[in-house]
Amino acid sequence: MINNISYLKSIKPRYSILLYSLLLSIIVLVITMFIFKVYDVYITKGYLECGDNCKISISMDYLNVDKVSKVDMIKINKENIYPKNIIISDVLVDENTKNNYQIVSFEVDQLDNGKSNIFYDVKLYSNYELIIDKIIKFLF
Repeated sequence: MINNISYLKSIKPRYSILLYSLLLSIIVLVITMFIFKVYDVYITKGYLECGDNCKISISMDYLNVDKVSKVDMIKINKENIYPKNIIISDVLVDENTKNNYQIVSFEVDQLDNGKSNIFYDVKLYSNYELIIDKIIKFLF
């Protein structure tokens, strides 16, 4: 028994497995950055009005309008919606809080759920790019 303990104490640790696993992780991460594309997501509340066509209206700070003016896809209740037309209002002033805001309206096709004149949680997807491009833009 004592010989086994002394033998185990005499074994030197091997760090090569740790190095190989770290190298493999870095390679997988770099490959992932060059293969997958992601969206920028803006989450807000929107008011849905439906007639012949539906319109989603969003009130937002005038500084953030440029982020959502180039929307590729809108998601409401797990339903993907592609806007046909985007209308941006003039800069408006809230008299109570003295804040500036704009109303952005997205014209979309008729929705499947059929509910109109209701506020929904809206996810706006824009700027579909590779992960590496987003990292480069962030750094520089």
